Amino acid sequence: MLLAGIGLASAYAGLRYGLPTLSERLRGLQFEALDRPAGFRRLASTGGTSGGSLDPLIGLVPTTDPVRPSCRGLFETVASPGIVPVAYFTDYNCAYCRALSPRLKALDGVRITLHELPRLGDGSVTMARAALAAGLQGADRSFHHALMRTPRPSPEVIARIAVDLDLDPDRLRLDMDAPEVAGALARSEALAALFGIYATPALVIGRTLVVGVVASATLDRLVAREVADGPVPACA
Repeated sequence: MLLAGIGLASAYAGLRYGLPTLSERLRGLQFEALDRPAGFRRLASTGGTSGGSLDPLIGLVPTTDPVRPSCRGLFETVASPGIVPVAYFTDYNCAYCRALSPRLKALDGVRITLHELPRLGDGSVTMARAALAAGLQGADRSFHHALMRTPRPSPEVIARIAVDLDLDPDRLRLDMDAPEVAGALARSEALAALFGIYATPALVIGRTLVVGVVASATLDRLVAREVADGPVPACA
């Protein structure tokens, strides 16, 4: 039933968001200022958020963690002039993340930082830990995309992906419980709390928070707007 639900949600996401509609192409970008972090904003809802009542497999309820940390670590490095930094919060059991990930991979003019935000059960946590462990062997991006193509994870599937990517599967299995992996998960959760991210997928494109999947046309326009608006505010 879980697999059937994921399949239906994936089909729904593809139909709903696979091609930009005419209204999507013509609609102006509208923003709402965030109270914190200072200088950041949120793309006003266009009906494409994963937290909507009609959208299955949403992220869990908003976090109640009162800690409001620095947003340092949101982006891995400072992007070069004309290159927009993007933070991507994702869950491998999120059907909309599966729709969004290939769009982000094809997006020009950006530098993406992955943040694992496993909110949809134990399987999500296992896959997030595996992806972060793969990162300790320099393969976080390739492992991410391989997992996004895997509908049913298991220890055997994760080990097979590791072999396919020329990783050490024994080391990966041990690294899934490494302090570096736990620390990365904690930092991403803290950042999600700071920005009020309650569902996946979520993006911080430059200075703009986007919660929910959006069309490729909107991604292109957001990147162009961020380039035009200049450097992203410093996180403090």
